[in-house]
Amino acid sequence: MDTIVTVCDGSSLLRELRNPADVKGQAEALGRMTVAQLMAQQIEFADVIVLNKIDLLDAPSLALAHALLKELNPAAEVCPSKRSVVDLNKILNTGKYERRSSTASLLSRHQDLPPASGVCTRPGCDNHEHGHEHEHGGIAGHKSEAERMGITSFVFRHRRPFHPQRLFLLAQSFESRVGKSVLRSKGFVWIATRPDLMGQWSQAASNVEVRAGEPWWAMVDKKEWPQGMEQEVFSTGLWDDKYGDRQQEIVIIGIDMDDELVRSQFAECILTDAEMAEECPGVVWPTLKDPWPTWETEEE
Repeated sequence: MDTIVTVCDGSSLLRELRNPADVKGQAEALGRMTVAQLMAQQIEFADVIVLNKIDLLDAPSLALAHALLKELNPAAEVCPSKRSVVDLNKILNTGKYERRSSTASLLSRHQDLPPASGVCTRPGCDNHEHGHEHEHGGIAGHKSEAERMGITSFVFRHRRPFHPQRLFLLAQSFESRVGKSVLRSKGFVWIATRPDLMGQWSQAASNVEVRAGEPWWAMVDKKEWPQGMEQEVFSTGLWDDKYGDRQQEIVIIGIDMDDELVRSQFAECILTDAEMAEECPGVVWPTLKDPWPTWETEEE
């Protein structure tokens, strides 16, 4: 594998990213993946993105499409084209391919955000509450290309678990609660009734999916940790003495998005002080109603 190339129709990019319909004829095979989910994943996995049909776009629309692609996948090279004509040196023998998840691609642009402990180290910031985060892109006082187009993003982080039922209800009515401005959100979630595995949150358009992810490092014997992992989790603030690496970390991208509204909807799903007090041995809250389907792991 040398290069993963994705071709996007610039004239319909934004419309398709908001399309909640199933992929025709492939819904069952793809687990009812939507057009928006499929397109977002193809963009996030790509090493090179060919932005096609730029001759059908005016200057503002072209700038918006380019900025949106870079927001979804900052590491990819975007190659504008007409009728899919592109320099072959851009897509062949580039050596750009690196095996990774699309979630990792999204999270990579937010590595300068505060650690999972919620303590922000940005100079002049005195807000140290959990779930607090800044937009750290660009130079202070200067808007990036994406921001000038109304495209913003942030990471929702929290060290408490989600209430399974409240998160389920948010997922079921996501668009009605946060609006159509959220184009994409993806990351890892900790659900209070499921302490062993991280959940993989994936949203595009109005569709939300949460699947079983990898075990939390807290559930893995340290003898099996990769070399250097122990130093990394402790030096970056990832580790909590009681809960290990369990946390919420969701990247959210939108156009003209009400960031505070979106944050508040996720925050309402976090366990309250009273609910936290009901914790049972094993870092689990078994009395909470959990409407999520049973997770199927790769081993199963």
